[in-house]
Amino acid sequence: MINKYKGIRVKRGSFINTIVRNYIIFSALLIVLIYAVAYLTSYNTYESTIDNGVKKLASAYREADDLDKVKYQKYIGNGSGVVILDRSGKTVYIKGRCPVKTFTQDSIKLIPKNDEIVDVDIHTSTRGDGEKVLFIQRRWTTDIYSEYIDSADTDVLDTKHNVIYSTKFPDKTKYTNDEYKVLTGKFGKDISIIKTGLRLDGKKYTLVAFQKLDMVSAMNRRERNTLLIVAGTIVAYVLMILIFSRLITRKVKKPVNALERAMSDVSQGKTGGLIVYDGPTEFVDMCDSFNVMSKKLEESEKENQAMRDAQQKMISGIAHDLKTPVTVIQGYAKAINDGLVDDQEKYLKTIEEKSQRLTELIDEFHQYAMMNRPDLKLNIETVDICEYTREYLAGRYPEMDIEGRHLSLDIPDDCISVRIDKSRFNRVYNNIVNNYLKYCGENSTFYCSMYQRDDKAVITLGDDGPGIPAEVRKTIFDPFVKGDSSRASGGSGLGLSIARDVVRGCGGNIILTDYPADPMKTEFVITLPVWQEEEEDRSSRRTDTGFGEEK
Repeated sequence: MINKYKGIRVKRGSFINTIVRNYIIFSALLIVLIYAVAYLTSYNTYESTIDNGVKKLASAYREADDLDKVKYQKYIGNGSGVVILDRSGKTVYIKGRCPVKTFTQDSIKLIPKNDEIVDVDIHTSTRGDGEKVLFIQRRWTTDIYSEYIDSADTDVLDTKHNVIYSTKFPDKTKYTNDEYKVLTGKFGKDISIIKTGLRLDGKKYTLVAFQKLDMVSAMNRRERNTLLIVAGTIVAYVLMILIFSRLITRKVKKPVNALERAMSDVSQGKTGGLIVYDGPTEFVDMCDSFNVMSKKLEESEKENQAMRDAQQKMISGIAHDLKTPVTVIQGYAKAINDGLVDDQEKYLKTIEEKSQRLTELIDEFHQYAMMNRPDLKLNIETVDICEYTREYLAGRYPEMDIEGRHLSLDIPDDCISVRIDKSRFNRVYNNIVNNYLKYCGENSTFYCSMYQRDDKAVITLGDDGPGIPAEVRKTIFDPFVKGDSSRASGGSGLGLSIARDVVRGCGGNIILTDYPADPMKTEFVITLPVWQEEEEDRSSRRTDTGFGEEK
């Protein structure tokens, strides 16, 4: 069963590109935040110096049916007063504490608007004739915290308020007492004067407000707003960082969680699980690597299970194959010992045959165990496989000839050098030839051909006997597997398994072909890597064996 750990489905791309893209968005938002903070700070600096109470009072008067019902103290504070002037400067309404009740056009011009601040500096000087003069300088600005001055005007007056010099009113000769109060701002302790426009019943008026000077409130208002701006900026910045971190975390958390769950399953023995993820390339590669590992673990587990099954089968096979001759030997020996046998020679011969068979089985089991030892070292040497095969078949030819068998060879005269363990490789040939002699009848033919293909030596060994059933072809090289029931009585089923291990130990491979070349019914193909060496004359080492039938 394949477990699937589903991850987030997003467009595939580099994780670095994802970080860069989110960082660009973060930077853009940070720039917007900085611009907003700068704007709010500037606006706060401007607004905190403006007395909006007078403006709000003007709005209240404009909307009121009866001016007396408007509670002006709510807007400009206690101890204040209000004067409303028409366009000619005539007082049409007065309420509360008003140090000046009538205004000239010049005095109206001297009154700062609600969004203006006037800083008045007065000092006294004595002229050469001993007369005292007043120097009055007025600086107009919209921000009490800024050194920038929008405009300024200067007046020089004598003690009777006669104008000696004026930049504001060059033609003016004298200031009245009320005008002097407006000019100097001296209305009493902490009293300021402000004006703003007012429209009543479609007509334009000027609203003049006398109120206590409250610089502390303006400063507190600015500081309070500044604190709010700073706090808001910090909160916004932290939120941006959290959002940015969250976006990156989501990109990382999904595959990491999937990997964690998958690894947890692997630790519990659930191999073969696949992670389905399509996101940043780096994580896709990690998940793909895990999937490969998980699949290999599953295959390894299957191989281990197959190995355990094979070991169990091997133990069972060994016990079965050893039990039969041992039982016969014990039974016959007991019968002879008890004097129950008349023809002891026959029984002793059977015991000898079974003991020889037992020795052969033990030798095969030993060889199989030796070939599967991890520390096994083969005695590898360079061999001309053509010459080696000729010599081997020359030794087996008389046996074949006596039993009426035939030998067909196709071995080249050229040298094909390979690296093998000669003594162990001999068992490969022995197993195949012995099976041929055991299971193929008289007049059958054993075939052997050999050639070099690229860097491989290809050896073909086969016969035209009854062949091997298709159902056992895929497992013929497994331990204790025998070709058919007719062959089951004669061997341990380890011969071909040992042959495969020997060939592989020499760096080659052996297979049983599914479709043998005609006229063969059984065909084994052995491939060995060709060993490259310096050219030398080997003709002196080659001898004509003079046996068999060359193809």
